[in-house]
Amino acid sequence: MITLPLTETRHNFIAGQRCNASGPEFASTFPATGETIAVIESAGGDDIERAIAAARTAQETWAQWQPEERAQVLLKAARLLRDNNDELAFLETLDTGRPLSE
Repeated sequence: MITLPLTETRHNFIAGQRCNASGPEFASTFPATGETIAVIESAGGDDIERAIAAARTAQETWAQWQPEERAQVLLKAARLLRDNNDELAFLETLDTGRPLSE
């Protein structure tokens, strides 16, 4: 179950690790009430450069894997999304203000 507001600041995730961002923080709010859902750090230019470098490095490794290995990673990601679909839909509804039925 999700408890609001999310009490931890949401950080960047670069090269497999959570890291502080160099940009300003902003509040994600529920449009219907203005309630803060979470505080999120925005990436600055240095963060973006590190993320691009990390993505390039990861792609080199990914390209060396066999198709079956890559398929297993993608299938696991799909399974995790399905398993957490209700919570993800709830969070998206809070963030956008759109009903779950859409």
